Amino acid sequence: MLKIIQPSKNEIDALATERRVFYWSSCAEMILRKHGLTVRADNGPESTTYSVSLLGRSELPQAGFCEGPFSAAVLKGLGLHGVVATPETVSLSDHAGQPIGQLVYGRFLVKRIPGDRKEQTAEHEYIDKDSRWHAPKIALQYFPNPVHEWEILATADLEDGQRVPAVLKRGPLVISGCPFFDLFGFNHAMPALDEAFYTSHVASYQYPVERWLVDLLKTHAAERGLVLQEQPIWPAGTTAALSVRHDYDRPISMKQLMEMLAFYAETGIRATWFLIVGSKMPPREQVEAMLALGHEVALHTVASTLEVFLAEVVAFRRATGITPAGFTCHGGIGSGGHLALTHNSWAMRAGMLYGEMIGRCRGRPHPLVSAEDGVACTQPLIIQNCHYSLDLNTKPEGHQLHKLSNEIPAALKRGEHVVIMNHPDIHWEELKRLVRSINFSNICLANMYKIAKQIADIFKKL
Repeated sequence: MLKIIQPSKNEIDALATERRVFYWSSCAEMILRKHGLTVRADNGPESTTYSVSLLGRSELPQAGFCEGPFSAAVLKGLGLHGVVATPETVSLSDHAGQPIGQLVYGRFLVKRIPGDRKEQTAEHEYIDKDSRWHAPKIALQYFPNPVHEWEILATADLEDGQRVPAVLKRGPLVISGCPFFDLFGFNHAMPALDEAFYTSHVASYQYPVERWLVDLLKTHAAERGLVLQEQPIWPAGTTAALSVRHDYDRPISMKQLMEMLAFYAETGIRATWFLIVGSKMPPREQVEAMLALGHEVALHTVASTLEVFLAEVVAFRRATGITPAGFTCHGGIGSGGHLALTHNSWAMRAGMLYGEMIGRCRGRPHPLVSAEDGVACTQPLIIQNCHYSLDLNTKPEGHQLHKLSNEIPAALKRGEHVVIMNHPDIHWEELKRLVRSINFSNICLANMYKIAKQIADIFKKL
């Protein structure tokens, strides 16, 4: 049995006041469930329970994993001395010196999308009015010269070049001076924007670190004779998932569409076609052809207000006969661009199953993370993993075929959900070559709706 131990409300309030941030470690359960671990709320005997104690706890369990930094009093009881550093990024290595990954609190730039091609707008770093959304520096606690009874599981590289012990184990207890779940929670969320996301300013792909930590928990539990219950995320017989996403921004002919649908029928792919309502909506016969072969159509929004977004949903239903289960954001001239939590909140108002977050890749879909009363929390809306864009621009050479041919197999090997994004009027031959280069053995091929439904159902079971 896996049990999460949170600090008391008073401890969380004190920590939030001191650090002036939301309590992101409350996302720990979501992170563990995202990797298939079953978390139990009931209290069993300690001999059958593996505990994960979160940031801010003043008392530690006798066994399990504990997230720091820790007070001097707690460390004294463990026979340890701790030093706190505050780097912007932390690179971790395992006990053998092999890289685990890099951690950072992500920062990003925003830019208002021009209303026309004559208007010029400038990107700038996003700083939320609520300081609790601001990216802090990492409060990394390391343990210089731990006595021999403590085994070093991971080290951290400091900015001055030192490599210092950061995760230790002694028998039934693992302690981490790195606030893993605080970092993970922060990087699974984005605030409500009023200007469009432009690009990541400071970022790191943290999914490999998540996987390392989950493997550590399972291994450590097994050493105590405990087997952590797991629920496979992907359908039986598969180890990863792949979807093709088409942003239908410019028209294609019926002949081109039928060629694409024939290719997908041959390869077993069912794509999701994101459609803009209004003059850019494809003919009804094209929509019907997509739906007849098991593809999904969903909303490609240009909205910059809730009223426009809801009106788009109504117009989409009238044009297609389908209520969209999810959305992606169009980034062209005159659109609202992606407004992060703003857009995902609108999607919940519209009753959608899934939404989108760009700029922070998280490996697998997961429930939306927001914050209430100073504590991070999850919402029912499923947020898709970031996409792999084949298209750089509309020029014949403006594609990333070579790059994606290397990156996508590696992502599938890690058990991720890979979303290939393409505009159907460009780079079709490159898309076919990319798809044919991928080994689909043990890969779940499904449209965005089916993946989101799979994840939503799994989270309900867990």
